[in-house]
Amino acid sequence: MKGLVKVVVIGTGGHSKVVAETILMDGRFELSGFANSEADISEFLGFPVFRSVTDFNEAHFIVAVGNNAVRARLFAEHVKDGLVAVSAIHPKAIVSPSAIVGEGTVVAAGAIINPFAQIGRNCIINTGAVVEHDCVIGDHTHLAPGTKLAGNVKIAEGSFLGIGTTVIPGIKIGENCQTGAGAVVIRDVEPSTIVVGVPAKPLRRD
Repeated sequence: MKGLVKVVVIGTGGHSKVVAETILMDGRFELSGFANSEADISEFLGFPVFRSVTDFNEAHFIVAVGNNAVRARLFAEHVKDGLVAVSAIHPKAIVSPSAIVGEGTVVAAGAIINPFAQIGRNCIINTGAVVEHDCVIGDHTHLAPGTKLAGNVKIAEGSFLGIGTTVIPGIKIGENCQTGAGAVVIRDVEPSTIVVGVPAKPLRRD
């Protein structure tokens, strides 16, 4: 595996399995193991588990935590410590050459990112999600499996779009928003708002 970038996955939960497989299939990386400061295990998926990324003497990492706030905190802490986040793209994903994928972002199998889309840092573009042309996705955002964004959608930092969410063209979704499973978003969403249903309507604001 000479020449491959060695990467440590932060987290040992269910999402870590998806991230680990994406790293292994990406072709650019070697998976060194997992880091979890609270883990009481020494091995996960056949790889070693240490309490800290620095225990591996490696500088590259991906945070594999589904919760946006926790993932953002861990990302910031490790970047502050001088470590380098890498993005991993599954070979069964389709990413336009003109699209931008930020550091620490994972693009899962079956996802499609079309021309001139911009994906921020530390995002999750989950299985089968579609990001159409000219969309802009803020840092630490999670598009759950099957999410579909039409063209020119703007999603601010830290938002979570639930499984199967559909967003029509040109919609703006504020920071720290959530959409319920199967929601169809046809109007702009104010920051820190939860929307559900077809068409999506506000449930409450956090």
